[in-house]
Amino acid sequence: MFTIVKGGFNLFYYIIVITLIASATLFALNRDSNKSYFGYRFYTVLTDSMVAKKDSPPGGFRSGDMIVVQSIEGKQAQVGDIVTFLVGDSGDKFLTHRVVEKMSELNGEEGDFLVTRGDANNADDPPIASERVVGKKVFTIPNVGFIADFVRANLWICLTFVLGLIGFLLVLRYYLFEDRSKDYR
Repeated sequence: MFTIVKGGFNLFYYIIVITLIASATLFALNRDSNKSYFGYRFYTVLTDSMVAKKDSPPGGFRSGDMIVVQSIEGKQAQVGDIVTFLVGDSGDKFLTHRVVEKMSELNGEEGDFLVTRGDANNADDPPIASERVVGKKVFTIPNVGFIADFVRANLWICLTFVLGLIGFLLVLRYYLFEDRSKDYR
């Protein structure tokens, strides 16, 4: 009975490890800045425009952090939400700022428009159409953006390190946990 449980645990362990390694590799290899996993997107913060001032609401972040953004329609954004939106026409540049005003008209044109501002900035950004919003920030992972950028830039070094670490752990597991007292004659 114990060997069945142990075998099941080992199978579960290896499935989890292989899944994590495969997911991390696919994430690192995917250069698409607009990728989404189960409705969530991950962005590395490049500037300090959202560093909170004394009078800023909570939720700011710093360069080098990673933010997790949940996909929403721009119409759902509320004043005070921190949203990520497309900048320019290239489709690969994003900005994440706090919504400070919602507008239903811009220069005589009807529609849903948002005015945003970085917490560290003194001036509002130009209004954007709500269709440019890709999501709302749900949480921040401090300093992980630096690590993600390093892995993307040095993928082969990191892959070699991870495979070496896995090999070391397998050898360590064998010497510490395997029952070598059995005679297999």
